[in-house]
Amino acid sequence: MSIDFEDWEIDLKNLSATHPCGFTISVEGSPRNPSVVHPGPFPKHLSALDQVRLLRHGVEAIAKASRDSGDVGNSRYGNRREHQAKVVKKPSGNSSNSNTGNRDNGNRAKKPLLSLKKKNEDSQSDQ
Repeated sequence: MSIDFEDWEIDLKNLSATHPCGFTISVEGSPRNPSVVHPGPFPKHLSALDQVRLLRHGVEAIAKASRDSGDVGNSRYGNRREHQAKVVKKPSGNSSNSNTGNRDNGNRAKKPLLSLKKKNEDSQSDQ
């Protein structure tokens, strides 16, 4: 029996899709990148490979319908362009607390090297 894997009835309001064979799939989260996928019972005549293929095509059909409609669905962040963080530059000063990205370590005091290796008696007496 041949099955058309791309023939889906999409319901973006409920974030679900139904295939003519009776298989239903619903998603949670964004329809374009769902966080949870709930597949219904598969038809008995489908092999495991065809079940996976049907599931994949169903999720892709929901995402495509969402893209085509321009709907952001139940996306957690909606339109991400509106919610992007603003970058604020701090004035660069010469204070010791400022982290300006300057990699010039010439003015910094040398810190002792920490090691987990055991020191032998001879090297301890030299120091």
